[in-house]
Amino acid sequence: IYILTGDGDASPSVNYFTKRGAGVYKTTDAGNTWNITGLNWQMSEGKVGYELQMSPVNPNILFAATSNGVYRTLDGGNNWVVNWPGTPISCIRFKPDDPNRLVASAIGANRLLISTTGGDIWFFSPFLSLPSSSAYTRGELAVTPANPDIVYLICSSGVSPTIYQGLHAYKWSTNSLSTLHTTPDILGGQVWYNIGLWVSPTDPNQISAAGTPVFRSTNGGTAFTADQDILHADIHGYYYNSLDGRLYITTDGGIAYSTNN
Repeated sequence: IYILTGDGDASPSVNYFTKRGAGVYKTTDAGNTWNITGLNWQMSEGKVGYELQMSPVNPNILFAATSNGVYRTLDGGNNWVVNWPGTPISCIRFKPDDPNRLVASAIGANRLLISTTGGDIWFFSPFLSLPSSSAYTRGELAVTPANPDIVYLICSSGVSPTIYQGLHAYKWSTNSLSTLHTTPDILGGQVWYNIGLWVSPTDPNQISAAGTPVFRSTNGGTAFTADQDILHADIHGYYYNSLDGRLYITTDGGIAYSTNN
């Protein structure tokens, strides 16, 4: 098990690096003991982590989305190389049918970072036309094997409060970005702190999005309806278990799951 330290959801209005990171730790005995990997930060550096992604075909290959760019290891964490240092990256996804293709959400840019070489080389996607002129300051990505050509991006701009900048779709086949939804606001005003996006692995028309509230679309993201149910506010992510079909959601009030999408 690997863990990326530092809390990327820490409040930027107070101190963006409130929860400073120390890098990536690893356990080989089910969590009884942990050791630092080759990604080893001094907490005084003020770096934070957003998420780790492991290659679907090689468990020794991992990518870390951090406030200092994209880090990659090819040897289970012993050595790491950073791409785009200084550019905060909040999210990374693999193309469902091609582990050599990756996409990353670059904070402070109206573009996505793209790799078609397994993370060796990265390049920017075309610019994204947003409802306002501000670059987005937080973005979440989602992919589905039901339509592997599409990468979904939901994003916001500004800091406390944030401005919803829509749900968008990147197409691998055309290297293009298009906008699916811009209104009403389905994220709320603090996306720097809480954001989540999920697409069904069997139905690309079913999309769940969350920030402060929770919304769901059944038509590919062109329209959303509130899906609050009994969930606590401030959603930090969706996680799907393909073994039992449970969709988990993490919130400021705990963890909940759904068994019916």
